[in-house]
Amino acid sequence: MSVNRREFLAASLATTAVGAQPLRPPPPRFAHRQAQMPLPPGENVFQFAAKIPGLSGVQLQMIWHGEDISQGDRARDLKRQARDHGMLTPSIAGIWQHGENIFGGPVAERALNNAIRTAATLEAGVILVVMFKENCPDMNDPKSYGPVVELFRRMAPHAANANTKLCVETSLLPEDD
Repeated sequence: MSVNRREFLAASLATTAVGAQPLRPPPPRFAHRQAQMPLPPGENVFQFAAKIPGLSGVQLQMIWHGEDISQGDRARDLKRQARDHGMLTPSIAGIWQHGENIFGGPVAERALNNAIRTAATLEAGVILVVMFKENCPDMNDPKSYGPVVELFRRMAPHAANANTKLCVETSLLPEDD
């Protein structure tokens, strides 16, 4: 008796499905912003977050009161601490040092590179790039937004290679965005 591939697969699946539990969708995942906690990035943030029912992650600030988690082994330590407390780090924010912004040319590129490297270490899928008020390009002026667009075009492949996305948060109204 010969069995074709379709029959074989159907029989195999039926055999493995015997005694299997019905598939349930995974519970939703919710994260909290570390910036809203009165705590610097570190184990205490993950301990606190682990006590909140239903919380599965924390968005970390890359720069917190002058401390930069992209320096040295800090991001690797934070990843371990998050894992030890059953937390994820789905995103990072706060990528600008005091006085830095998206218009900073090489400084902005360095900040985005540091953020991409940090996100890759933390396995964060999102980097929140904040551009508020005077740090937000004027969308009516190509001289204002042109260099920012070019910077994102250059950095996007690096972010994609790190399995993360550069996401902008602006102070623009939706019709101006």
